[in-house]
Amino acid sequence: MNEEDVLITDKAKQWELSPEFETSDGDYLIGEEGKVGILGPEFIAGETGKWLWHFWGDEQTIEGGNFKVVAIYKETGTKEKALVEHAGTANVKKVWNYGKMDYGPNGIRGSDSSRPSNMSLSKPGLWRLEVSIGNKNVGSIVVEVKEK
Repeated sequence: MNEEDVLITDKAKQWELSPEFETSDGDYLIGEEGKVGILGPEFIAGETGKWLWHFWGDEQTIEGGNFKVVAIYKETGTKEKALVEHAGTANVKKVWNYGKMDYGPNGIRGSDSSRPSNMSLSKPGLWRLEVSIGNKNVGSIVVEVKEK
């Protein structure tokens, strides 16, 4: 396999749906085992859902950095905000980040930290959620958004 074939293969892998993995509590998360995973409903275009994020890593990776999600739409490469603040109120708005993370292994699903969120993605199709804490990318999750 030459270098060009490797690049094409790597690019295709960027858009494979993220697998489910089982946690120590027997729940199933979508994401990258040992890095980042989410638990929640199906993604429906334009609807806001509640998701619980789980992170694995050392204290230096998680503590104090802003939790950020950048959603990338496969068809166009367009980036958009996925996180929603004040869901269900007149002040609802989409944001890039949810502020500082705390490191606190609590035993839930074996993760080193967790964070609830509301999220919404605008169009049906494949989306890649690029997740970072502070300046560190902690993983990406590819999800399929269904039509309303």
